[in-house]
Amino acid sequence: MKNTAGIVNGTYSPPPPLPAEQHSELHPCTGCPRWRGGQGGNELVVDRGSGRIYWRGLDVNLTRAEFRVIEHLIDLKGDFASYRILYDKLKDIPGFIAGQDGNGNSNMRSAIKRIRRKFVRVDPQWDNIQNYQAFGYAWRRPCP
Repeated sequence: MKNTAGIVNGTYSPPPPLPAEQHSELHPCTGCPRWRGGQGGNELVVDRGSGRIYWRGLDVNLTRAEFRVIEHLIDLKGDFASYRILYDKLKDIPGFIAGQDGNGNSNMRSAIKRIRRKFVRVDPQWDNIQNYQAFGYAWRRPCP
């Protein structure tokens, strides 16, 4: 299938819908349909050049700041990142201070909530960000 997504005449064109046969296999952990397209059958495609993230072939439509947060979590391969580190990624200014707690914890929780909503719009079964209370977040490791 030819990918026709991209920017044409200054307007973003989303990728076409995936054929039904690419959604037929069930995910071994969640039991929900698993997308078989993309890079090596991965459900997640990170386009670092354009700053876009695709889940099951659909653009999640993250802002550039949200992209940096998710990109960092994915790069950690299941390890947790602190609120402070993620807030620095979100603002793209190391040590930036905002909010009453000074660490950006409440701002980071709000940002993760917005990011989760965007993924859930694409896939209602999505749940790939784990929280370690009072510390930070991790991208859930894929199941075996």
